[in-house]
Amino acid sequence: MQIKNTVTKSDKAIEERDLRDLEDKYGFKFPQDIKRFYLQYNGGILKKHYYISEEETVLDGFIFQKFYSIKYGLATLDMKMELNYADDWWPKEYIPFGFDGGGNSYCFHKESGKIYYIYEDDSSDDDSVPVEYIAPDFITFINNMIEEQ
Repeated sequence: MQIKNTVTKSDKAIEERDLRDLEDKYGFKFPQDIKRFYLQYNGGILKKHYYISEEETVLDGFIFQKFYSIKYGLATLDMKMELNYADDWWPKEYIPFGFDGGGNSYCFHKESGKIYYIYEDDSSDDDSVPVEYIAPDFITFINNMIEEQ
């Protein structure tokens, strides 16, 4: 896994068993790149944290604030998943791994591993949540981040 970005402020190291526990609890499998990332960093902040998608529909791109940690952090993936799975509005085919500063999530698709942005604070009257495609995979997402403009 070749990450071309700096990761800081990660949490205490985890073991592969910790990832399997989450996969079993919520019925999904981490893509290999995300699994390796969590085993190396367990969350954290990216130095380059601004992403402009090739298919961008928002004016200013996407700001990435922080990865959820698997364990030990203030914002763990398990806590986020418990909240999301308790609500019917959350599309269950998306697994969050990070968030922006405005309450929205960055997720991977359970089947394809593609990266999406979910506008959690902008659901419609029919309780659907706007979802926007960001990148074909996790490494492309991280490696194509730039310094905020």
